[in-house]
Amino acid sequence: MSDFPSPTKPLRVLAISGSLRRSSTNTAALEALALLAPENVKVLLYRNLAKLPPFNPDDDLEDRPKPEPVETLRALVNASDALVIAAPEYAHGLPGALKNALDWLVASETFCRQAHRAYQHVAPRFPRAGGLARDPVHDGRAPHA
Repeated sequence: MSDFPSPTKPLRVLAISGSLRRSSTNTAALEALALLAPENVKVLLYRNLAKLPPFNPDDDLEDRPKPEPVETLRALVNASDALVIAAPEYAHGLPGALKNALDWLVASETFCRQAHRAYQHVAPRFPRAGGLARDPVHDGRAPHA
């Protein structure tokens, strides 16, 4: 059985901009992705990165409710077939708000069990970042399906 959606079911893509700027080119690129996506691809742009509280493992205990923005983000990721992240480079790495979101996501068993994830960092104007932002979630240890 294939892990990919059937041709009759749209591919659900969650797009996250790592920039909080109102005039972000990363957000604009994801908005263009949503506008230009084929009919069988539905792109949802996540716009609540700034609403996520700072990650604290004490707030992520299994038997306790999670902050609402965290539950919403996790549910959106879980319901998606693909995740696209566009982010600027800050200080040779990821923006803090995006890193915070990734911290909340990787703390979730659901996110870590999803095997089909790929990460690519493309920053032609900032070659220094290189491997620092290549795969912030698994740091090269992603499971291969």
